[in-house]
Amino acid sequence: MKSHNLMAPTSRIDLEALIFAAKIDFATFKSPGRLALPTLDGTVHWGRKDHFRSFTLHDPSPNDIAALTCLIGPLPLLEVEFAVDIRPDDSVPINAREGVLTTVMVDLFARCLDPRDGQAMLPHFRAFYRPGWAGIGPFNLRLPLPSDQQLHGHKSDDAQVKCYLKYRDQGKPLPETKWVARVEARLTGQALITHGLLDVSDLNGFAYRKRLAPYFRHIAGVRPMVDQIGTPMGAVLCLAHDKFNADCFDEIGVGAFLKGGRRAHQKVHFRRDIATNNRIGQALQRLEQRHAAMQFVRQTPI
Repeated sequence: MKSHNLMAPTSRIDLEALIFAAKIDFATFKSPGRLALPTLDGTVHWGRKDHFRSFTLHDPSPNDIAALTCLIGPLPLLEVEFAVDIRPDDSVPINAREGVLTTVMVDLFARCLDPRDGQAMLPHFRAFYRPGWAGIGPFNLRLPLPSDQQLHGHKSDDAQVKCYLKYRDQGKPLPETKWVARVEARLTGQALITHGLLDVSDLNGFAYRKRLAPYFRHIAGVRPMVDQIGTPMGAVLCLAHDKFNADCFDEIGVGAFLKGGRRAHQKVHFRRDIATNNRIGQALQRLEQRHAAMQFVRQTPI
């Protein structure tokens, strides 16, 4: 059995102990009414409140997208959610798996996720939802708990990113070996138009890695915007500022340098977490390859 150092001295995770996987969590389509759909791998839920003028397909496969395009036609997209799941690999003992996931939630997502470059994302909204609370709270002053749902963007926005521990799927409990730490990007409205996701056929052949990577971007730390040493005293002050900035990032993460954060007044550059971003990018690339294999010229509906 492999031995992994799951927690580095800086409380960062050994990425070699983790498996990254990307998927389309769901897609919602506009419909002229309740249609006779082909047999699909995913699960269909019709919108009763809008008199069956929409339906949501959970866990759609590339074959599902191809079948809908070929047999139904250009169903307009109303909303789509993409997810990246992170779980321990099989070498991690079963009694240590949940601990690894909670560490991912805090030391990776809460501290390092910075999706502000994603299309239609609000630049500063960061909050967490805690079950039992009346509302939400910011996490620019302290890190949330592993069990909190982390929110980037409002539910009503055209783009929103969420992070949470996933123990259930479609209302049913998952076996412990399938528990994951999930980060997901939900797109609707103008965000779909910007990305060219107009109808069902656009999901096969979409540039998943290039288009979606900004929503899942992670930061490794900060460095000064400008080197202002000048004098020996200036050098000492710069070193002190750098040390304080590094300590704030280690304690709070990206949020410390955003609006409402302890170091929001500091002009700094964010250093991208190349290793984590590459692993997420590879997961998105695999998703892209699966859907590219089913890309074809749109045919007239049967």
